Amino acid sequence: MSHTRSQNDYTRTMEEDLSKRMEERRARYYVFNFQTIVRIKQGLGRAIRSPEDRAVYILLDYRYLRKDLREELEIPITRVVASIQGMASALAEARRHLEPYSSSSKKDSSAS
Repeated sequence: MSHTRSQNDYTRTMEEDLSKRMEERRARYYVFNFQTIVRIKQGLGRAIRSPEDRAVYILLDYRYLRKDLREELEIPITRVVASIQGMASALAEARRHLEPYSSSSKKDSSAS
C-alpha cells in the first residue's frame, strides 16, 4: 500500500485496518471522506449553539461540491464562486444576512 507523506500514523493505521476488510481504494475513500465529514460537521456545529444563533458557512474547497460529501454533510450549497469578485459579492451578501442578528451592526456599518 502506498502512502503520501501527509498521512499521519493514525490515518495510515485506519486505512490499513479497513483494507483488511474491504478493497484498498474503498478503504481509502472511507478514511479520508469520513474524517473530512466529521471534522466539518464539528466545526459547523460550533457556530450554532442555540436557536437564536445564526451563521454563514464558507467552505473553500472544491471537494464539497461532490454529491456524496454534500449528502453526508446534509447542508445546502446556496452559492458557488470561482473568482475573487464572486467571493467579495458572497461575503457582502453574508454580511447583509447576518447584520439583523448582530448587536454591533450599527457600529460595524458606520466604520465601512
